[in-house]
Amino acid sequence: MNFLERAEKFAAYKHRNQKRKDGKTPYIAHPIAVAEIIKSAGITDGVSVASALLHDTVEDTDATLEEICREFGPEVAHYVCLLTRVRGDDRDAYHERIVYASPKEVQIIKLADVLNNLSTLDNIADAAAKEKFRKNVTHALEKYYLPLAKKISPRIYNSLKLEIRGLANKSGAAALFPDFEAC
Repeated sequence: MNFLERAEKFAAYKHRNQKRKDGKTPYIAHPIAVAEIIKSAGITDGVSVASALLHDTVEDTDATLEEICREFGPEVAHYVCLLTRVRGDDRDAYHERIVYASPKEVQIIKLADVLNNLSTLDNIADAAAKEKFRKNVTHALEKYYLPLAKKISPRIYNSLKLEIRGLANKSGAAALFPDFEAC
């Protein structure tokens, strides 16, 4: 089994009992989608792709950074650490760490994460959960991730804009992103 297969298998195992916010989709679909997005943006090195696959393991499962380091090396562990927001941490400080103090590969992984989460917003059935997600993502997109994407990844920037427009154009969804009508 090669390095990336091991990373995907590890992530699948750690996320095995989790579902996406729609309550149906296995969680592993998200890290796989994030890895595919970064590859389509030209980030294809093993460390970055493995980090994309593992990006939520420490935040959302019982995986530890020590375990990631032992299994996948210190560089992957470092990237996963930068991508991990510990519960209770200030959201703005987390976003600022990604935007201002992380390597480009980590920034691209985070942009891919945001893009995939945005593309699955309609799948969230619970109205309160959808509204909470919308508020969090609107703030982060406007203040941090759209400007970052515009600067470092035109492909992801354009994809984010298309997702925002698509959500705004769907019936009943125009109110989800009122701040982005001109996007």
